[in-house]
Amino acid sequence: MANHNRHSLSRSLQCSGRPAPCTSCRNTNAECVFDETLDLRRKVAAKRNIEELAYYRSLLYALLDSLRSPEETEVSNVLKVIRGCPSLNNIAAAVGGPTIDTSDAAPEDTKGSVEELSSLAGTEESIHLDFHSRITLEKLCDIPLVQVPAKPWTTVTDANQLVSHLVSLYFTWDHPLLQIVDQKLFLQHMKAGVADSEFCTPLLANSMLAMASAYSDFPDVFAVPREIASRGQHFYREADRLWRAEEGRASLANIQAVALMSYVLRSQGKGQSGWLMLRQAVQLAQDFGLFHRSRALLEHGVTTDQQHVAAITAWGLFIMNSLVSMDLHRVADLKLPIAELHIKEDSTGNIMWSPYPLTNRLDCNRRPALLQYAMMKLADLTVMGVEIQEILFDKAFEMTVDELWAAANRRLSHLEKWLVVLMGECEDDGQLMPHILFLQ
Repeated sequence: MANHNRHSLSRSLQCSGRPAPCTSCRNTNAECVFDETLDLRRKVAAKRNIEELAYYRSLLYALLDSLRSPEETEVSNVLKVIRGCPSLNNIAAAVGGPTIDTSDAAPEDTKGSVEELSSLAGTEESIHLDFHSRITLEKLCDIPLVQVPAKPWTTVTDANQLVSHLVSLYFTWDHPLLQIVDQKLFLQHMKAGVADSEFCTPLLANSMLAMASAYSDFPDVFAVPREIASRGQHFYREADRLWRAEEGRASLANIQAVALMSYVLRSQGKGQSGWLMLRQAVQLAQDFGLFHRSRALLEHGVTTDQQHVAAITAWGLFIMNSLVSMDLHRVADLKLPIAELHIKEDSTGNIMWSPYPLTNRLDCNRRPALLQYAMMKLADLTVMGVEIQEILFDKAFEMTVDELWAAANRRLSHLEKWLVVLMGECEDDGQLMPHILFLQ
């Protein structure tokens, strides 16, 4: 009888998996002889997880459809079931969703799945549920502000939803503060899907997606699953590969892309690398003729749209160069752009702003984005900032105290007048968007 009990015990306490010794063998002080080729639980667990994800997604859709019902009685019944019964099957029945049969799940299976998840957390198995396929509530409910295709712009993903999500984030939180592209023209050409467009290229698109990834928590934006610092790195690597293939060619889209790549590097804490990349963008812009007259550009001729985008790119780069130079305690050392900013009514006049993705959960009023106004005000502020930089990091060393005091008072007076005008023009609370608050 004792031999039979020991035989039964040895069969019930099987190896639980890598790394050796496994938990079961360590607890029983037995030799760990786990045969990984005979273990199918990883495949079973992955299949079970996929089925559960599909079930929960279907249940969520059914629940949302019921809550959207115009019939108050139906909504009240659903809420009553949710509050009174913890069973998901009962809730699913109330909303007309799928039910799940757990009667054939033995306690050993449940235990095995828990052990399997613990095992997967500490090992690198090739057979696992792809982290990027994870379904989150935010992802299911997300409605991007703009709809753009993934192809032909990036090889990192073919998910239109993800690319639309990231582009929407960029034009909500990053672009209004520091404009380097024309939003309307960029989106128009991106939607057209022509890879050799002059205002949207794969290089520029991947640079933008890399920058926008900093604002997203979607699993797909992580190049390394659950690694926060890897946000957008797969898009950046793609942009870097495409930039190397350009071999330093100067074009508006390349200037914009390299400027954004420098911004990505700085946002990752790589200040010196970001500065060197920014200097490449500045050199490209100078070669292209954005800061001094270029015979090649004049002979080629430019369209009205090209002139408009060139002005935005030049001033955006001028602003970025000044901000980074100030951060590094350096003189900006860049001439004013030769093109002046001017109001182009059909460009941004009808662009609206709302706090995406909060617009998916809140009833937010959309308001005019005031993009051109914000950029012109920031350009004026930057010109004054460049003068201050020249005093602080260059001229001050050769000035007397009285001369320095007088120069500082003149700049302060200019700043105060600029601020008074800005505050007078932005008295309406409806205009207090992040990029306007940033100026104040």
